[in-house]
Amino acid sequence: MTFFIIASLVISCNEITSVEKHTDLELLLEHDQILVPGNGGAYSFNYKVTDPVEGGRIEVLVPAGYDWIVLGSINEHDESYGLITLEIAENIDKDNIRNAVISVKYTFDGESISKMFNLIQEFVPMEFILNAKYGLSQYWGNRYGYWNHHIYLTDTDISQPVDNICELDLFTKNNSEDMMPLPGVYTVVNTDYAWTTDFAIDNMLSSVRFINENGDGKSKVLSSGQITIEKNGTVYNIYGDLYDVDGRCYRIIFENGEFSVQDRTYDSQINEDIDETYSDMKITAFHVGDMEMPNTNLWFLNMSPSDAQPGDAVIQMTLSYDLDVVDGIEGGVFVADTMFDVEPNTFLPGYFSAGYYGSWYFTYIGQAYDGTKELGSPIAPFKFGQIELVELENGNFDVIIDVEEDNDHTIKIVSRNVSVEYDRAE
Repeated sequence: MTFFIIASLVISCNEITSVEKHTDLELLLEHDQILVPGNGGAYSFNYKVTDPVEGGRIEVLVPAGYDWIVLGSINEHDESYGLITLEIAENIDKDNIRNAVISVKYTFDGESISKMFNLIQEFVPMEFILNAKYGLSQYWGNRYGYWNHHIYLTDTDISQPVDNICELDLFTKNNSEDMMPLPGVYTVVNTDYAWTTDFAIDNMLSSVRFINENGDGKSKVLSSGQITIEKNGTVYNIYGDLYDVDGRCYRIIFENGEFSVQDRTYDSQINEDIDETYSDMKITAFHVGDMEMPNTNLWFLNMSPSDAQPGDAVIQMTLSYDLDVVDGIEGGVFVADTMFDVEPNTFLPGYFSAGYYGSWYFTYIGQAYDGTKELGSPIAPFKFGQIELVELENGNFDVIIDVEEDNDHTIKIVSRNVSVEYDRAE
């Protein structure tokens, strides 16, 4: 094996001048094997020279071609021992643990002794790297005492159906002046709206969806990670790693990009009770999927006329099942409630969230960034009541909505024989 010297250090000793007097000379290393995580970094270990020789040198040798290992420093504590620090690059070669045999050599009076150790580096479980080129920021104003931006990052035109997308629900203590995300380091947090950080990524409504060599993919609920947002005028740089509950890593890169912005702040526009019966309605159903949380098999449903025109009503419903419903939605009675009335990170069986991202009365204004119906300006969120889905023999549903909205008016809507179209169902 070919080696090259990457550093050396002279070790001095004033009392010993003859090699013959050093029959006890020995080079000792703190470890014969070092295990380094996939994200790399600086890793140090001690060495010791017993009975050192004046003018002796410590050298560190790495096999040629192993440029992912670089010497950081050799720090001499005294004449006989010191600390060697190596800088290890990140290993994003998925499923590939790498290793190197590294030699530490002590040279004295034309002679030398060596010790070798094995450095093993695990890999970052890099599931997907998104090099985003387009950004959309939805500004939702103040929610739960924080200022909320829901952003989408994609690698294709955001006005068209997209395959690869990162969706982040951002909360900040301070408000921005232009409805755009504030610069800062955002940390993934659990949904409890009682965070201690000024820059939070709420994990309930944040995810990464992608297509890779294995087909369609989607992150499970995010459990950790950080995203850094930098801003220069209207230009943004966003980068960082997100990890889901399975430990899979999703790298997000958005360089010199700009955002389009949507104002999602609202004042309830319902000034009277609504009591309507509809026919020829259609539901577009999105499966949020297994989020590794108790009873959180979530579906997003958008219900609108089959031939919806701008200005028509759109009902958005967020339903939570206590069943492993993967192939399609099932009938049942869903009681409207807010996330504050259940434990953090838990949707009880038969409940749906009725907060700002829960179930809404909207108007339809056209196509959205992913090809679905764009839910125009919010009219009002559902606050209390229930939604009932009655499954029919033909696979369609009767949908009965009886709720109270944010302005304390009632919304009663009955839709018969509603067809269902599944989009991105897992």
